Amino acid sequence: MLEQEFEKDKQKMLSLLPDYLSSKGINVGANFTCLNPDDKAHIPTMTYVKDKNIVSCFHCKNTYNIFDLIGIEYNLPTFAQQFTKAHELFIGSVPLGYIEILKKQALAQLSPSKGFSKPTFEITQDRQIVQPTPPFGGSTPQVNHAAPVQRETVPSFGFADQNDLQQMPERRESISFNTISPFDEARLRPFNQRVTSAQNSVQQNMGNNGFAAQNQNPGQLNQTARSPFSFSDVSNGTPRFGESQNTVFQNYTPDNTSFDFTDYINQCANNVSKSTYFTSRGLSESVIHRFKLGIDEHFQAELDSLAPQRYWKAAIIPYGIHGYCVRNTESSVDEKRDRYKKKGIFDIFNHEALEQPGTIFITEGEFDALSIETLGCRAIALGGASNIRQLIEAIRECKEEHTYYICLDNDEAGMESTKQIAAQLYQLKINAKIINLAHPYKDINEALCKAPEGLRNRVANLDKILSFSLESLTRKEPETRYILSSQDLQTLSLSAALYTMTAKPQVLRRLVSDIIKNRQQAIVYASSRPSRNYLSRFLTEGQTVFDASEWNALRFLEIGEDDIDSKIFSGIESQILQGNSSFVTIVDLCSLSEDKVDTTLTKLNNLCQVNGVCLIALCSEGIRAKAEGVSIQNLEIDVNEQGDYVVNTLDNLCRKVSFVCPKL
Repeated sequence: MLEQEFEKDKQKMLSLLPDYLSSKGINVGANFTCLNPDDKAHIPTMTYVKDKNIVSCFHCKNTYNIFDLIGIEYNLPTFAQQFTKAHELFIGSVPLGYIEILKKQALAQLSPSKGFSKPTFEITQDRQIVQPTPPFGGSTPQVNHAAPVQRETVPSFGFADQNDLQQMPERRESISFNTISPFDEARLRPFNQRVTSAQNSVQQNMGNNGFAAQNQNPGQLNQTARSPFSFSDVSNGTPRFGESQNTVFQNYTPDNTSFDFTDYINQCANNVSKSTYFTSRGLSESVIHRFKLGIDEHFQAELDSLAPQRYWKAAIIPYGIHGYCVRNTESSVDEKRDRYKKKGIFDIFNHEALEQPGTIFITEGEFDALSIETLGCRAIALGGASNIRQLIEAIRECKEEHTYYICLDNDEAGMESTKQIAAQLYQLKINAKIINLAHPYKDINEALCKAPEGLRNRVANLDKILSFSLESLTRKEPETRYILSSQDLQTLSLSAALYTMTAKPQVLRRLVSDIIKNRQQAIVYASSRPSRNYLSRFLTEGQTVFDASEWNALRFLEIGEDDIDSKIFSGIESQILQGNSSFVTIVDLCSLSEDKVDTTLTKLNNLCQVNGVCLIALCSEGIRAKAEGVSIQNLEIDVNEQGDYVVNTLDNLCRKVSFVCPKL
């Protein structure tokens, strides 16, 4: 019965070959570079043979199944080692019964007639088989039983024992697949699966980390898992990690679950107060506890199995009970391999956020998603460009309605991934928007650390910001009329816009009186009552007496310092309703302070734009800069020795124009 289960799992793993190749960036539908490290041709000579679940090269004539390729990648020469590693990657810990079967198969391959002695086997705490390893059919030397047996060891999944470092076998040189990086466990696409029975999961011994080892008996290899990883001890009502994980192998249900890191993660979380790493990156205490963030002060980095063991003061970010990522908190670290590692099985970070409808931010890294959660919104993290397909599948299968904001890092890789995600969500007709939430910083967590209030306000008002639109400048405007001659000034045949004149108040009022005396344009004069009296004196002086009562095209509108724009609008509207639509309104602002004139000119300009009326504002010389800024044309007025008006202005091409208008 056990042999049948063993063969069943073996066939299942063999069938995963196309997914394994795809996770390495290989297109199984076309030829690709040979995976044989001894084939130096470096040309696409290998193909995937679907009916046999193998890859075959027509150049070197080699064929490989999934176990062979895992052996090449991890430098594992025997089938027992290859099967164990594959089982760890795709299913979980290897049952003891399977180890006995692997022992028998290994013994059967060693023929007694050729003088081979019976090999010695050892089972490590993480169920790794250790045995003499003839490299692909090579001979195995006789064991000298008179001397202590030197056992070859293979590092366990994720950790290596310090005591065995001097006995590690020489590693073979890694190879590249299709010009991408060599096989590397940290970059391997996660072969995770939906957990169907947390009670059957086997906890992994955490080696020399000093956490889980305190609660485990090394001799009890077949112990069952403790209670599933839950946040009930920290935050009531918080969803449990790992209960809704989607995967590319969702139709594949293994008989054994993955390693359970619950105890290790809980102890790291209890240790979080020993470091200010998370709070220094802007995360709130509630988010730190809700996501079980933790600290491991003596994390075994295992950067190189041949080098002395190295330890990190590490920040632990759980992806669930079966996987977590590790960040080196030392600020002096430069190389990426010295800063970041992943352990176990991975899904999209904070996948549980998809279980509730509403707005979700898609970020690049875990800290970016945690930063959004700190601001009170929900976020998921991509965790790397290789997870785009996994992200899209998780979103596609989600039953809830969401609006997604894609806000990856502001670098080349982040922008390229953003384009891919947006394109695929568009094809699925899923509502998604690309936003540069971190601008001007590289990522969201940097923005949270350096400008927390600015980021908080941006997120709180995001809908209002995104709904704001700019108008087009391409619409055709009516031709604007400019005052470029004496005739233009006397007739005031102008466009519906704001014009300004700047000069000494007496000069401006005398000019207006002469325009009125010409009787070529109806005028509404808006000013204070003292300014009106000054204008009246100019109208009545001279040889020819002007009687305003004989001319119905002159009206006076009294204004003060308050609500000038509304009073002018009311006066203009009253004239239009009475049938007087052809007139120019001249507003005398010379008696107001410069600050009051500044705000009033802006309001008058808006009044012209909204209501389509023509206004001329009279301003003192000190307000010229503001007048030029808000009006369509400003005229600088002066008087020469003969008493004529000298006008300086600009035409529609901003060329200087000067002309003289004779005094009446």
